[in-house]
Amino acid sequence: MRSFVRVGATVLLAAALGACSSSAKPGTTTFPAPSSLNELALRVVTKLPAGFEIAPDSAGDNGGSDLAKATKDDGSPGARAAFVAEGFVRGYQRFWTKSDGSQIVVSIYQFKTQAGARKDFVRASRN
Repeated sequence: MRSFVRVGATVLLAAALGACSSSAKPGTTTFPAPSSLNELALRVVTKLPAGFEIAPDSAGDNGGSDLAKATKDDGSPGARAAFVAEGFVRGYQRFWTKSDGSQIVVSIYQFKTQAGARKDFVRASRN
């Protein structure tokens, strides 16, 4: 089974693709597809620039993202239809703050297929 995810941050937007497949390229790291929200949450980055502290779950809308939350967070017209067409499975969001008011927000989304993840990445990169 394959796992395809989008990782986005207010500072950085990157596509992270993990696969559990014999067709993976030599030298690439492969991971089994997350089968739960908790497994997806473990894929969120943990090393951040100095001074940033994780916000409590009650702040910044931390935690799991279903289709409705991902659509709301995206905010663009047609976001729900796009997520459905791209094969959205689940998402997770984590929020960090710094004493100077800086913030880092990371959202990671899982899709059913690599093609769906790529379409989402292209769409998100335009925003």
